[in-house]
Amino acid sequence: MKDKKTPDIKTLSKRRKQILKVLLIASSAYMLFFLFMILMIYYLNVGYDITRLLQLSILQIAILGCGMYLLFILIVVLLHMDYVRKRKRLEESMKPKPVFYKGKRLYTFTYPPGARGGVYAKTLIDVDDKTAILLRHRIVGPEEIWEDLLS
Repeated sequence: MKDKKTPDIKTLSKRRKQILKVLLIASSAYMLFFLFMILMIYYLNVGYDITRLLQLSILQIAILGCGMYLLFILIVVLLHMDYVRKRKRLEESMKPKPVFYKGKRLYTFTYPPGARGGVYAKTLIDVDDKTAILLRHRIVGPEEIWEDLLS
């Protein structure tokens, strides 16, 4: 049973991947802009006009880029930490909870292992004041019950 507050792992992963794609596109666009500016300044001698229009020097553009990349790295680290935390919480909620009977932790063993349905003989064994064992042994299988009813 899924809790409505806990989103599915696949949706968390999908959302994270979309954000990472946007960050990758923005950082690639900035890198191409910066390379374009350097090429325009040093090879075509036109880039100075563009930097005057932007009212930024190459150094300021580089510093802005470094700040942007640091922000992107911080966002990626926070996204990863959030994803890991939510995945651990979901895995913890999926683990079986311990069963208690009369204040004692109850361990259940079924023979044959993994069997479902039928009639079982149950024996409760007290190990100590904190632990008990429930032994279940199948006496009649589910197919034998239906054979008796149908014939």
